[in-house]
Amino acid sequence: MSARIGIPVRLSDPALDNRVAVANRLIGFITDHVSAAGGTPVPLTPESWAAGPAIDGLLLPGGGDLHPGCYGQEPDPRVYDTNPAQDDLDFAAARHALAAGLPLFGICRGMQLINVLYGGTLIQDLPPSEVDHRHRRTADPAGAFTRHPVDIAPGSRLAGLLGTTAPTASAHHQAVDRLGGGLMVTARAADGCIEAIEDPARQVLGVQWHPEMLAGEDPRQRALFEALVDAAGQKKRMQPSGNLC
Repeated sequence: MSARIGIPVRLSDPALDNRVAVANRLIGFITDHVSAAGGTPVPLTPESWAAGPAIDGLLLPGGGDLHPGCYGQEPDPRVYDTNPAQDDLDFAAARHALAAGLPLFGICRGMQLINVLYGGTLIQDLPPSEVDHRHRRTADPAGAFTRHPVDIAPGSRLAGLLGTTAPTASAHHQAVDRLGGGLMVTARAADGCIEAIEDPARQVLGVQWHPEMLAGEDPRQRALFEALVDAAGQKKRMQPSGNLC
């Protein structure tokens, strides 16, 4: 049986905001790439999570903003689509993954959640810079993203997958501010914005961009999904079968 990759579903109404609609549609791309990498996507809902689904790895997708109360701040007026039920589901799944030693991969909001879970904070709304990070308001996901390169730290797990520079598909207005304890920054944009983090002691990786939008054309971006599935498969093979000899 292939490695089971838990993916928390998105709980917000896409009619609320175009950014929500795009984020909800990206789940389909993510599940396709997990399947193509040999994994079995397992959608996680609040109900299924309460029942204790069996997973071998976790992928935290993009979506609306974490409530700033999660990292001890009052909301900026530009924060959007905060959803306590979504925060509860994503944090519960991420805490389980860390406690169980499961591979964890975060995309955009997912990377930000990892940072907060490790005790870090977020920039609630990025100031203007020479790099365009923000979502473009269009119903077509392909047109919602800006493109810019990132520089990747040599010797990092991410560099082993992508090399020391890589293109990105970007659609975010928040970013990592104070780094969580135990994490290291492994990629930045030209304006200094943190674009990737990882835990060197665990199979925990987060990227600020959306590799699901590039994996169809760039095998390096596919490698991010393949690395998660491979690590989850190794974890699964290490689990006791429950059979007595």
